[in-house]
Amino acid sequence: MIYNNQNLRRTRSGVVIVLFALILPCMIGLMALIVDGGMVMSSHRKLQNATDTIALSVANRFNRGVTQSDCLLFAETLRNTNYPASQSLLWNRGSVDSINNPPLTGPYAGNTKYIEVVLSAPFPKVFSGVFGSTAHRFKARSVAGMESHVTGEGVITIDPCVIPGLSVSGGSQLIVAGAVISNSGGAGYDQNQFWVNLGIQQYAASVSNNGTLKSEMALIRGGVDTVANFQNYVSGSPNPLYANIRSIFPDPYRTLPVPSKTNTSSITDWKNKKSASIGTGQTVTLTPGIYEDISITGSPRVTFSPGTYIFSPKTPNQGLRINGSPTVTANNVLFYFTGSNYLDVSPGYWDTLDGAVDGPLPPANGVGCGLPAPPDTNFNKVNFATLDINLNSASASFTGIQDTSSPYNNFLFFHRRRNNSNVQIQSNAGSSVFLKGSIYAKWSNFKVAGAGRFESQFTVGSIIVTGGGQVIIEKFDRKFNMAGFIYLVE
Repeated sequence: MIYNNQNLRRTRSGVVIVLFALILPCMIGLMALIVDGGMVMSSHRKLQNATDTIALSVANRFNRGVTQSDCLLFAETLRNTNYPASQSLLWNRGSVDSINNPPLTGPYAGNTKYIEVVLSAPFPKVFSGVFGSTAHRFKARSVAGMESHVTGEGVITIDPCVIPGLSVSGGSQLIVAGAVISNSGGAGYDQNQFWVNLGIQQYAASVSNNGTLKSEMALIRGGVDTVANFQNYVSGSPNPLYANIRSIFPDPYRTLPVPSKTNTSSITDWKNKKSASIGTGQTVTLTPGIYEDISITGSPRVTFSPGTYIFSPKTPNQGLRINGSPTVTANNVLFYFTGSNYLDVSPGYWDTLDGAVDGPLPPANGVGCGLPAPPDTNFNKVNFATLDINLNSASASFTGIQDTSSPYNNFLFFHRRRNNSNVQIQSNAGSSVFLKGSIYAKWSNFKVAGAGRFESQFTVGSIIVTGGGQVIIEKFDRKFNMAGFIYLVE
């Protein structure tokens, strides 16, 4: 019995060794599969996160007017930071390692408002490569774009360097049935009370001294002074402020043509300039044309006939000036404020050569902000028309062009793009002021003091609201989808 048991033990020992030798490769393979599979899943999540980040960031910049090359450069920085093992991206390469605008597949295919990002990377391997696994790549895909949530943009301040870009003070209320947007890069606080510093002194938007801004959304490139003074247009809704946007919003009217013979039929005399000085006791009806100056003082009654009024001054401080207690009515009109050389060469020649007049992106320290060199050979000698309205117990009603075939449909005030003269509309509590129509003064500071009702859209360099009144901006007709959020939609 003892002899037989010993033989049996020897037999079993050999079997176990053989079985272990046979099973070991399977165990190692299973372990390799588990480890490598886990690494693949982890790596795919990281790659997907990187793709999501790139899609959101590029869509945000692309929708704000940042160039394709700059978007791609920023995307490459994000890719190298978040997943350096991935392959370099190209614009509209196709289905692999590409930023596609519009997306190539899915429900947003062909929609230029959305960005598709496809990123790939090699499978990570620890053990499985020992057994000769073939190298493969795995992909991640994301689609992002802007979804608008408001009725439109009521105030857009274009100048990225002016401080502040938006100011409400002196007990005034600025109430906007839509969005407020400011490109100013001044320092300040974001909506979470964190300090924002883009290298320019504070503040990008200042709402102080018992001032209040009510809007559906307030998008500020830099920071603000008092977060609590930004309130929602809809009572009881969350604070509408989103600061530290950083991206510069594009000028929505950068391609709007200047008034000239080809698009302004209401002017018949394109050679001679007129002037008008109107005072108390007069009743005057003005007709469209090219004016050096229109001055209205005291308490006359003045009517502007429908059409376009071009202000090309001879001396400084000329333009449209209204002061006192007049009754002014201007329906179906456009006021264009240009330079003294408007008629040189041909009507609007230098204005047209201005082009879009986009300022350079400001560097980190704010130095170097400004416009490119002007086309006018004697630009330093050009006088620019002003808009100055100061009313005391007056009545003033202005309505923009009403012509759907005109590029200026619903426009009221339009400054030549190089005209950076300040604009002001002031009225006391006893005045009735109503403005309806788009206001475009790209590099001007627009000051509104006192009370007024505006069915307008302000696209200006910067805006100041003061004087203790309530300025209401409502019922503007254009919507650019600038005021919205970038979402991942796929």
